[in-house]
Amino acid sequence: MTQPWITLWTRFHRTAWHGRGIWITVPIVIGTILSARAIGILQPLELSLYDLQLGLRSPQPPDDRIVVVGITESDLQSVGEWPFPDRILAQALTTIKQQKPSVIGLDLYRDLPVPPNDRAGSTALNYLFKSTPNLVGIEKRSIDPSIPSVKPPPQLKRDTQVGVNNFPIDIDGRVRRGLLYYDENQNRYPSFALQVALTHLENQKIFPAADGKEILTINKHSFKPFERDDGGYVNAEQQGYQFLINYRRRKEGFRQISLQDILDGKIPSDVFRDRIVLIGSTASSLNDEFFTPYSAGFLQTPEKMAGVKIHAHIVSYMLSGILDRQPEIQSWTHWGEAAWIAGWTTLAAILYWHFRNVQRFSWRREGGLGLMFGLSSGMAQVGLTMGWWIPLAPTLMGIVGGVMGIVVYGAWSAAELRKTFGRYLTAEVVTQLLETPKGLHMGGDRRTVTMLMADLRGFSSASERQAPEQVITFLNQYLEIMTDVITRHQGTIDEFLGDGILVLFGAPTERSDDADRAVACAVDMQLELVKVNQYAHLMGVAEVEMGVGIHTGEVIVGNIGSLKRAKYGIVGSHMNLTARIESYTVGGQILMSQATHDALKLNAQVKGVMRVEAKGIQNALTLYEVNGVEGKMLPERPNPLEELIIPIPVQFAVIEGKHVHIDRVHGLLRKISARGAVFQSPIELSVYTNLKLNLSQHDRNADFYGKIMRLIDRPMAENNQSPISSSWMYYIHFTFITPEVFEGLQGAVGRSNDRRMIPQELE
Repeated sequence: MTQPWITLWTRFHRTAWHGRGIWITVPIVIGTILSARAIGILQPLELSLYDLQLGLRSPQPPDDRIVVVGITESDLQSVGEWPFPDRILAQALTTIKQQKPSVIGLDLYRDLPVPPNDRAGSTALNYLFKSTPNLVGIEKRSIDPSIPSVKPPPQLKRDTQVGVNNFPIDIDGRVRRGLLYYDENQNRYPSFALQVALTHLENQKIFPAADGKEILTINKHSFKPFERDDGGYVNAEQQGYQFLINYRRRKEGFRQISLQDILDGKIPSDVFRDRIVLIGSTASSLNDEFFTPYSAGFLQTPEKMAGVKIHAHIVSYMLSGILDRQPEIQSWTHWGEAAWIAGWTTLAAILYWHFRNVQRFSWRREGGLGLMFGLSSGMAQVGLTMGWWIPLAPTLMGIVGGVMGIVVYGAWSAAELRKTFGRYLTAEVVTQLLETPKGLHMGGDRRTVTMLMADLRGFSSASERQAPEQVITFLNQYLEIMTDVITRHQGTIDEFLGDGILVLFGAPTERSDDADRAVACAVDMQLELVKVNQYAHLMGVAEVEMGVGIHTGEVIVGNIGSLKRAKYGIVGSHMNLTARIESYTVGGQILMSQATHDALKLNAQVKGVMRVEAKGIQNALTLYEVNGVEGKMLPERPNPLEELIIPIPVQFAVIEGKHVHIDRVHGLLRKISARGAVFQSPIELSVYTNLKLNLSQHDRNADFYGKIMRLIDRPMAENNQSPISSSWMYYIHFTFITPEVFEGLQGAVGRSNDRRMIPQELE
């Protein structure tokens, strides 16, 4: 009988396996988001979304308790000087005072010397300062020696008529926090907005319950001090007694009157009665403006708000909390915010995991994710209206992160499977097999493909002279460099044939520029062979050359083999024809067929055209030698032939396919260069025949190889001056030659042209 705990473990294991993507990815995503939030990476985004939320709240009517007297650009032009003369300010204050306002807040610095021509105005202004107990002025304080302080008017009482007008400014330059008190040298100074609010409340017999050193409570409303990690802030500066400003739900939340209207008497007789009057500059040229949450906007320049208007918002916020019971903006505990973020992240991950195998658009999946975005954003917006700052940026990132975590896990799982196949197939073929409905079915499709076949010249012979480990190391480096070139041109490597490569352009993905990419790839492969030979030089291996053949034709592309073992590849006569074309090339040469030439759209540079009769092919082939493509040319390789006074005798044998004929024939080298020679043969040979040549019949190390490229001359009489009575003259290109043989040829050339060794009858 199975023990209960074993049964429970089995069920748990099965459940955990079915939800493995969730249990693996969700903790990582949650930990990443919470860590990013804790170190402040998300702070700019959170503050920006907070500003957006403030702007999306339903509008409020203007606060009728406050009137802003703004000094506009028109006022500056009318008066003609700044700062305003004392007589102008005294005249405006007298007019305002006559309407018996509750408070007059003067957001202007007046710690100025008295001009000689304005002594009467200064006397009147000083009298107003002394005789107006409900007038509140400003001072500027700073603990930074580089920022100068500004003293208040000396006629005002510091305890009740002076307030600090400093604003805490966030790292992005916006004012989101206000001051109740400013701390300096263990002293606490009330802010300008607080003095204005207290003066207004005093008229209604409402007084604070604390002395400013504890939590300020007025009319049973407590102002919670700002903490450095409240809301979306991380380690913010909290000097003094700060709070989050709950701005009015409209940017222009107050009635505004220009100073010139007051001077001209163009104001209603009771516009200031029993109201809070705040006087300050609103002209942009006076630079008393700040960015606020209302400065946020899309596709437009952020607008600043005058400092006096920010003070008005702060005073309105305090009075609304004290008199109207409007909630202040508060934050959840860190644990509460973490649980909120983790919940949305997990929910999004569960939804996407459940529908992860749905390939197309699904209303249940995409619709569910959209609903999560809308619901979380809506709840955060409602919460802010009620006075709670609910983290929105990490919540939305958690939803996206939960989805991306499942996607990444799925990609990782697929990558592990791809690794298994990727050792045997190219990445594009693996994608074709794994991500298409018929990818693993046996059989194929008929399509037009451009095939490229590249092969090193003489590598098999050269490898016999090297250690197997050295050969493999060099071959891997060569294939690595060529693979990078092929991948760059979006070719599919169908097969490595020893030192040969078969590349497909058009399978498994067919494109309109398959032929263009094939030719461009061939040019780049020849150019990159320089790197291969640099590596060969470091290894002590002989330099190599490569021939490339390109052909375009219709083949069968697909899975070939049996259910037990199969490969992705091509079948058709055109693949064999590509191999034939490649066999006609010599080192450094690119040959393409007529079909590829006709399919080209880019401007390919053709060096020459030739017609060949290929074995097994009914019609002659027209081949084009590619010398470059747009912007890239193969380097010119000079090949000057040096004429020999005394020909160099050689033995040669014909190579057919991989078979070398046993019979050897004597021939002569009439002219010679580093890459080829004029070869005299006693027998007729076909052009493009491969030859194995030797300077000495007893030494295999004296073997070298060549290909007949063209016929120079037909048989002719030699007048018994040569042992060969009839001969054919050909140009052969050396396809492989060892350094030792090359040195031997050079020595033979030197001896042949040494006049001391030339018989007199030949001179």
